[in-house]
Amino acid sequence: MFTPEAARGSTGLVLNNNVFGPGSFAQVVADAAPGATIMFDTSVTGIIPVHNMDINKDVVIVGPGAATLTIDAELSGRGFVIGNRVTASISDLTILNGKSFGGPAGNGGGIYNDGLLTLERVVIANSEASAGGGGIYNKRQLTLKDSTIVGNSAGSFGGGIMSINATMSIARSAIINNQAGLYAAGIYTFNSATITNSTVSGNRQSGINGSRHGIYNEGSLISTNNTIRDELVTVRYDQTTLRNTIVWECIGDGTLDLQGVNVIRTLGGGCGSPVAGIPTMVGDLSSSFIGVEPLIGPLADKGGPTMTHALLSGSPALAAGSDALAPATDQRGVLRPQGPQSDVGAFEAAHTADLYVSVSP
Repeated sequence: MFTPEAARGSTGLVLNNNVFGPGSFAQVVADAAPGATIMFDTSVTGIIPVHNMDINKDVVIVGPGAATLTIDAELSGRGFVIGNRVTASISDLTILNGKSFGGPAGNGGGIYNDGLLTLERVVIANSEASAGGGGIYNKRQLTLKDSTIVGNSAGSFGGGIMSINATMSIARSAIINNQAGLYAAGIYTFNSATITNSTVSGNRQSGINGSRHGIYNEGSLISTNNTIRDELVTVRYDQTTLRNTIVWECIGDGTLDLQGVNVIRTLGGGCGSPVAGIPTMVGDLSSSFIGVEPLIGPLADKGGPTMTHALLSGSPALAAGSDALAPATDQRGVLRPQGPQSDVGAFEAAHTADLYVSVSP
């Protein structure tokens, strides 16, 4: 006998790579009961073309791996649209070539989220928004884990991610090589965000002297053990809390609350930002390294699901972090600490005596 409880625990199986029809991804999603889990037959690999996949009921989508299966929107529409207050989980997929059209309304190229969305072990790449949020546009609640947001673009804000009047949590992820026409090539956040054990690198604006706004914060942001190889912008009355974080450059007219030990290469400047200047700093200023080269290597695959910047010999970030604030592992899943104390940033080095030279804050 059919019951809602039984349907909520049901499983739908995608049987082929067809765009429509029996066994297709689109058909299985349409037929799924609220709360169902959708999986893929082992024969389903490669590419599934999808244009504007509407998720209008609670669902869990589990792919075979981001390197195994790609949802390709073919630059003909968004990849996924998560409906109002829908609870959705998507894991182990690549979402490629999403595109939103329509000027100011064209937010969210890869994913437009108006629900409670969790993304794990996904890659969102080469997606475009005519307005904001090339990779992801979040207007309610987003959780991103062990994922890569790469090579996306937006006409205005948030080439990688735009989160506005919403909450966002990012962990063990890489936001890399995205582009925006105005500000916030990597991440734009307005309201509340936490970012932990993640790398933000290589993000650039196309319209403002090639500036590198990795993160542009107009709300409350807590950054813990991240490596930000771009500019961090904190705006007006808003506060950015840095805990064990490496930052290439901090600019803006907001507030930086320094906790634990942070390594900030450059404080102030402008680089085309509309809020050029030196943020107001509070907290434990004396423990951080300001105006010091962080000595990090190039972005590379150093193990784990996402790319990182390794710490080089003599880096002030080595064994300098606060164990009390540090997560139990680094971005790759390596246990902390490997040395006498946890490292600053997203990468925990394998400690040997020749890594160290004397550096003072």
